[in-house]
Amino acid sequence: MNGASPFNRIPVIHLSTEEIPPEHQLEVWQQIASPLFDVIPMKNMRSFSCSVTSYLVEQLTFNHTTFDRTQFTRTSRHLSNHGSDCITLQYYCSGQMQGNLESGVQLQMASDRLSIHDFAHPYTGIGETNNQFSVVIPRHLIAAHEQIYKHCPVFSWSVNLAVGRVLTHAWLTIWENLPNLSQTDAPAIAQGFIGLLNGVLSTKLDMATRAQVELSTIDAMKGYLQANLHRISVGVESLCEVFHCSRATVYRLFKAEGGVQTYVREQRLNRCYQDLQKSPPSSRKTISEIASKWGFSDAAAFSRLFRKRYGMSPSDVNVSSRATITPMVDTQASYWSRSDRLKQWLENYS
Repeated sequence: MNGASPFNRIPVIHLSTEEIPPEHQLEVWQQIASPLFDVIPMKNMRSFSCSVTSYLVEQLTFNHTTFDRTQFTRTSRHLSNHGSDCITLQYYCSGQMQGNLESGVQLQMASDRLSIHDFAHPYTGIGETNNQFSVVIPRHLIAAHEQIYKHCPVFSWSVNLAVGRVLTHAWLTIWENLPNLSQTDAPAIAQGFIGLLNGVLSTKLDMATRAQVELSTIDAMKGYLQANLHRISVGVESLCEVFHCSRATVYRLFKAEGGVQTYVREQRLNRCYQDLQKSPPSSRKTISEIASKWGFSDAAAFSRLFRKRYGMSPSDVNVSSRATITPMVDTQASYWSRSDRLKQWLENYS
């Protein structure tokens, strides 16, 4: 498997920070990512930087990416373009991802975990400055893809536990050897990796199935909370009354969310963020009006919570979401052709 001919090696695309002019790095990142999500930088676009290395191993796309703080938004438009046909496995060497699926499920990925993320669900997330490995996997290769879609579209393993260590070691070993492997090796590599992942998933998802009733209850409670975010009084007591359960049950079900109050606050902040993005500057409601609409009675406290959550003030959201980008030039540069090729990989194999 060593010493593969350059003409028979596994296809690779490499785009480095050093070779792409600073004024084009965001455009390159947006072009590559467009089949999967929209990206908006959370800092000065002129200083945005990214790098990507990707290998196409049969139908699997193995990626190593670095990028500055970014908002990722996956919409129904992406799903309608056959973009719902992939599941990603992600490992953060540094940085993290936080956000929410459209259904309200929390999206949280960190450097101490391997995460599965089903892209059949729209979502919005904020990626901190990241150094990340990922594998984009066509969903039909995952044996339990229907179960993942219905019951656990986002979940993870600790890299410090046995299963996480085994999967991480296998993944990084493959990555280290990819430069020297040939396309003849690719089927065995892809099948072996998917076989290992499916085996690990079977145990993880058996546990999820046993908890299916509890998950349904949590989803119903979250749905109720999201429908009543505008009510100041919504919380533990209202859940107990509507779902005929004890406070202890509610506390247990929302332990992973940091408690009902934390969940409600995060959902309210998310709604405020969405409203601020959608409001045109010419007719934009005041920040205090939007905050009040979603249950924040103290504008100053809201601004502090918002800045802590998103790393920017509420007044900055409208500017960053509508910032313009200098039209790209020199479209024949080699990095443009490579970024377009990687975009095609993601379109064809996701």
